[in-house]
Amino acid sequence: MMGREDIERVMLRIPRDMKAWLAGQAHKNCSSQNYEIVRAIRLMMEVEQRGAA
Repeated sequence: MMGREDIERVMLRIPRDMKAWLAGQAHKNCSSQNYEIVRAIRLMMEVEQRGAA
């Protein structure tokens, strides 16, 4: 678990269709849009790391 000192704030601009998809994912998963963004980035990080191995 990350503490507050491990968290960075980021301002993000995304296309409307992506924002709508993000809102749908968050609703479907009973989570926040922020969590869905972090989850998607972590998934891509894992995919990239597996490809480099």
